[in-house]
Amino acid sequence: MNSTIMRSSSFISRSSQYLLAFGLIALVTGILFTLREALDTTLVALLYLIPLGLITAYLGLGPGITSALTTFLTFNYFFIKPYYTFSVHRPTDVVILVIFLIVAIVISQLVGRMQVSLAAANAREREATRLYELSTALAGLHNDHAIAQILAKQVQEVSQGEAVELSVTGAQPFSFCLPETHQPNRPPEWVVPIGVARGVLGGDSALESGTSHNVQ
Repeated sequence: MNSTIMRSSSFISRSSQYLLAFGLIALVTGILFTLREALDTTLVALLYLIPLGLITAYLGLGPGITSALTTFLTFNYFFIKPYYTFSVHRPTDVVILVIFLIVAIVISQLVGRMQVSLAAANAREREATRLYELSTALAGLHNDHAIAQILAKQVQEVSQGEAVELSVTGAQPFSFCLPETHQPNRPPEWVVPIGVARGVLGGDSALESGTSHNVQ
């Protein structure tokens, strides 16, 4: 049930992004339409590129490409003579339309790739920060229970899990649960082996994590 709700929420979020992109294009089109007689066709094409870059930067590559195609059609329909039709009579207008479509798509792709690269760099930075925090927290610890508690907290923060159970095997096996009460009554979604240098933890230990979006 929770997984279905999350998928529905994601679909609504993506749909709202496309609607917002279309709304911005419609607003810009309305403003340019009122100034159509005072603006040159080439200037209108250049002004259309501004909202396209903003849409891709803030809403993503999908809305950016879709907005580029939509803008191409509105530009042809409202600003290329004869108006209110998709036919083009002058060769120069054909060239302008083709160049506008190519530039709009290229700008959307470049901005989209920049956003993806920036997100990847931020993810690597967060990963490095978490690893540093974990190594700092574990430095000098020799108590298995304290180590298990820190590992469980770090795993729960990273995975956003509803519950985490760390099972340690060895001479004195034990388990640590986070939270200690109200464990979910279902199998874990993830079971991850942990390999460490110390034999008391061993390669057979398991990390169990159940997240809130499990389907029961």
